[in-house]
Amino acid sequence: MTKLLDLMDHLFKQIQDGHAPDFRLLHDIGGYLSGYPDQVHHPKEDLIYRRLRKSDPQSKKGQCAILPQQHYCSPLTAHPRTTRRSAI
Repeated sequence: MTKLLDLMDHLFKQIQDGHAPDFRLLHDIGGYLSGYPDQVHHPKEDLIYRRLRKSDPQSKKGQCAILPQQHYCSPLTAHPRTTRRSAI
């Protein structure tokens, strides 16, 4: 995702420099960034965490220690399907 954000930054700089915007590419990047996490990434994490909790019930409290950079450790994204809308 970082590469896509870098690409968007590059495209915005080109627009500032007077180049014609590539709206289709910007639209596609935006669609991917807004759809992929909820459709693919988060469901996979949910599955992994469910299996982890089944095999080790104590793992729930250590969830953030396993993947500290993930959204489940952030107060704004602790419940990504509901909190995201309220953060916008």
